[in-house]
This record gives sequence, structure tokens and C-alpha cells, in this order.
Amino acid sequence: MDNKNYGVVFLNYNRIIVLLIIIILVAGLAVLAFSGHSVSKEDSVVKILSNSTLNANDSIKIKLTDLSNNPIAGENVAISVFDSNGTLIANQSVKTGNDGEASLNLTNVSGGRYSVNITYEGNSQYNGCKLLRSFTVADSPVEEVASEEQVTSNTQSSGDSGAYYSEQSQSVVYTGEVELGPDGNYWRHTGNNEWEQVG
Repeated sequence: MDNKNYGVVFLNYNRIIVLLIIIILVAGLAVLAFSGHSVSKEDSVVKILSNSTLNANDSIKIKLTDLSNNPIAGENVAISVFDSNGTLIANQSVKTGNDGEASLNLTNVSGGRYSVNITYEGNSQYNGCKLLRSFTVADSPVEEVASEEQVTSNTQSSGDSGAYYSEQSQSVVYTGEVELGPDGNYWRHTGNNEWEQVG
């Protein structure tokens, strides 16, 4: 009689163990099924298109792209602006257009140094990204002046001492500008609002 009881108890333990194994397998398959649907996300990049020196009431213009510089449209990007004391003076979520660009208008800001913190949280396709940069708001309006350089063959005529030239196809060609940055270093404009430090 005792052997029969042990057999029933042993049989019940076997059923419990088999049930636990089935539950673990089903849970494992569910995890694999859901993780199999997740596609690896692409990295994103946020760039500032605005100059490093702005006028009061100018805009901070940004562009959100993937690593291949393709625009990411219709996404919310948080832009926070702080003064030199760290006081928040602007905080807004902007939506990127079809070109991946968006802007935040600066209102009622005085001349001085500021920093901007730009945050994109990402979505199901793209990882988020952040950018922190400083910029200056001019005390008096900064005018954009059209360049008057004329370059023909190997001679140059220029009233712009910040211009630099390079030889391309045996001709001297206007290549960009060198400017003194707010950090006290000289920077050369290389196009598309990109700069490299010189000297």
C-alpha cells in the first residue's frame, strides 16, 4: 500500500515538473518571438545650422539626420537655451519638417554667451541623440555682408582679410572664411556650416 502512495506522489511530481518545463519553454519562445521582431535601430545626428553668433530675435536652426545625412522628418526635438548663469531662458519642443530641419525663435534675449542643449529621444527606427553647444548673441546687430572677392587665374582682389583661397585646376579659387571664434581661436569655414580650427 505504501508503494502505491509513493507512485502516485512520484507521478504528481513528474506532472508538476513537466508542467514547469512546458511553462518555461513557452515563456522562452515568447521572449524570442518578441525580441525577433525588434529591428536594430539606426543612429541619429542633430546639427546646428545657425551661426555661432546670432542677433537678438534670431532663430536657432537645427537639422536631424541619420548617419548618411538623410533627413529625419516629423520628429519632436527638445531645444533648451541657458544663459551664462545657467538659467533656463527658452525650452521648447519643435517638430522637424520634411528636410529634417526645425528652429526655435529667440525672443527678448540680450547680448552675451548662451548654451543650447538639443535632445532627440529617438523612435522605433532611430536611436536618440544629444548636442550641447555654446553661442553668442551680439550686443549690436551682426550684418551678413556679401563677399566682394574676384578671383581670376592666379590673382586675387579682395577687401576681406579673413578669406582664404586654394589652388584648384591651376586656378586660385575662393574657398572660405577664417574667423575669430568666441573661444579666442581662429576657425575656417569649410562649407555647410562646418568649421575647423586653424592655427
